[in-house]
Amino acid sequence: MNRNSRTLRKKLFVTTVGVLILLCLNSSVLVAQDEPPSAEQAKIVELIKQLGSESFQIREQAQAQLLATGLAAQDELSKALKSADLEIRFRVRRIYVQLLQMDFQRRLTLFVNDVDGKLKHDLPAWKMYRDKVGSSLAHRKLFASMVRVEAPFLIAIEAKTDIYSTLNTRLKDLQPYGSTA
Repeated sequence: MNRNSRTLRKKLFVTTVGVLILLCLNSSVLVAQDEPPSAEQAKIVELIKQLGSESFQIREQAQAQLLATGLAAQDELSKALKSADLEIRFRVRRIYVQLLQMDFQRRLTLFVNDVDGKLKHDLPAWKMYRDKVGSSLAHRKLFASMVRVEAPFLIAIEAKTDIYSTLNTRLKDLQPYGSTA
């Protein structure tokens, strides 16, 4: 009985310490969130506001500057997708898509140039392709062209989701308009 009591007290102590550590970590996160935005974040927020400007020229300049900022603007752009201003939401969505496409192209270029395979790449179905086909420069170029054209299909294959639905959608996209086949 005495031994069980000590074991129970130890477990209670460990649990209490664990909860206190989590509370401390959580409060440090809350304190970190209250910090004022950096100069770069403030500039990004201001550029996002300018996307709703009355002036077309100001909107276009802000859009170009946000694109030049790159993925550093991703968090603020994500928040701006919920803006009450339709123009801001529309432009942010376009910028967001362009940034993701630019990042994807950058990652593909890094992938093709990494002939030695020193870097880790998170491209869809790459591991499966590499294991079955190879990873030479020619193999990488072919795979990169496949990913550029068929990324959603490769994602479906890798995730083992509804491949047939994805394939069916892609085949419909490839059919000429008006085809009933």
